[in-house]
Amino acid sequence: MKKREKNRENYTIIIAPQRYGKSVATTLSRNKIIASLVLLCTITASIIFLAINYTIIYKRQHDYLLTIASLEEKNTINRDTIETLKATSETMKAKLEELSLLENKVKEFLKEKDSKEFSLNRGGDIFSFQEDLIGQCDLKEKELGLLLDKAENKLEKESTIPNLFPCSGEITSTFGSRGNPFGGDSYEFHKGLDIANAYGTEIRAAGKGRITFAGYNSGYGNMIIIDHGNGVYSLYGHNSVLLVKGGQTVEKGQLISKMGSTGRSTGPHLHFEIKIKGISVNPVEILKGGN
Repeated sequence: MKKREKNRENYTIIIAPQRYGKSVATTLSRNKIIASLVLLCTITASIIFLAINYTIIYKRQHDYLLTIASLEEKNTINRDTIETLKATSETMKAKLEELSLLENKVKEFLKEKDSKEFSLNRGGDIFSFQEDLIGQCDLKEKELGLLLDKAENKLEKESTIPNLFPCSGEITSTFGSRGNPFGGDSYEFHKGLDIANAYGTEIRAAGKGRITFAGYNSGYGNMIIIDHGNGVYSLYGHNSVLLVKGGQTVEKGQLISKMGSTGRSTGPHLHFEIKIKGISVNPVEILKGGN
């Protein structure tokens, strides 16, 4: 009985204004108060739970949006990088083609076989393709450098060959036996070419070399001898004026003298002679491109 009475205990809550007005009183049983407190705690816990979950979800969403923005920025950078790599690759490919073309031209000059067409590794990504391009360009540049050295040596060697016609004019006497130009029935062996033209016509070195003689000779008058190396010499006789000195190095085609009629001569002309290891050879064969 006492337990039932205890459960039936009621509590009166009075709400009274501070100054004026009617007080309000409400009576609640003990069970209702406990139920109200439980409900209030449940609602409070639910609100706290929802607030915590909302905070977590908001943070996750914020992080997700930041990640997406970062990825989009990286994708933009990657796209720009790939486009730059593509443009660079095209430039390098064009350079490689130019190097190959130049290499074949140099090989043609050197009378060597053309290079094989280069092949590029098209597999893989753009980075692998560009790496292959860089490797082939470097290799091609090294090969071309060696070829250019060989070409330069060949040009240097060819520049010493006295195969440039030394002056303009008419060939009035060729290499070999001929009648005496000063009359009579005698014959003589002519060791070079006689090229006639106006007095003062420019005379140029037939090939690169060193002047071993520049002075007067009783037979050839004002005479020049050029040493082209390897036992090859060229001789220029009957000049009116000498424009070089002994010991001087001259280039192929360089002006060395002017035509005259000094020494044993019948008129203004150049006596042009080539000797190989002390033996006179027909200059025409050398001027035609002979070796």
